[in-house]
Amino acid sequence: MEETAARAAIDRYWKAAADHDFESVGDLFTDDVLIEWPQSGERVRGKEACMRVFSSYPGGSPKLIGVRRVMGSGDMWMSETELEYPGAQRYITASMFEFKDGRIAHEIDYFAEEMPAPEWRMEWVERG
Repeated sequence: MEETAARAAIDRYWKAAADHDFESVGDLFTDDVLIEWPQSGERVRGKEACMRVFSSYPGGSPKLIGVRRVMGSGDMWMSETELEYPGAQRYITASMFEFKDGRIAHEIDYFAEEMPAPEWRMEWVERG
């Protein structure tokens, strides 16, 4: 997939997710899309099942705070985002996207809570 088209698809994905426009998110998926969340061991297969999971989140689907970066080549792309869940929990996410015929065929998401930097290593690291 050409770089411009892949970046545009990922931008559309996150914009639609931010707007809770799940129909537009679904338009970016293949019918047999597979989404994996390794931390919980879950796999969601098929566009219809994905849309139901996204639209049924208790308290409302997570709010997109921002896209930090997008990178990749060919059919493999990655984005780093920040999400806020109901209850004001914030997570940094890394999402890997595999495209097939211009649509997302496989997505793997990793979630990490923000945490304070430990004092013991402060002399060697920079704070962002």
